[in-house]
Amino acid sequence: MMLSQQIAERRTSYVTTRQIEPIEVIEAWSLCHHLASVIEYVASAGYDDSYYHDLRKAEGYLTREIVRRGDKFNSCHLSLLMTNEYTPMQIANDWGLSNNLAQVIENIRDSMNHKNPVDFLIRALAHLQQETSSLKEVKV
Repeated sequence: MMLSQQIAERRTSYVTTRQIEPIEVIEAWSLCHHLASVIEYVASAGYDDSYYHDLRKAEGYLTREIVRRGDKFNSCHLSLLMTNEYTPMQIANDWGLSNNLAQVIENIRDSMNHKNPVDFLIRALAHLQQETSSLKEVKV
């Protein structure tokens, strides 16, 4: 299936098939604004705006969080009481995410309970960039 067909299919299935809402993941994982925005833009990529532009917005929020953490700001409260209600695999399957976007979700989740979360956020950013670079030729 071509990428443009996958995007069109995602748009159609968005309203009817989603079992896990982004806000449920954000609350269960106790995400800060920047990482919550990444989740929101990945989940809704292509529904309100273009797929490419939504993912670029997600990249922007993820980059801001990486920079803030690199500057030693405690900008994102990491909850040690994070629930295991949703796994990255469940979310990726429910939202119909590509492998790259599934890796974004997984790396954000992994960053939450790690001594050096920036490494995981940088990996998430690399996967977002791979996804957007694959879209440069596709008009959405």
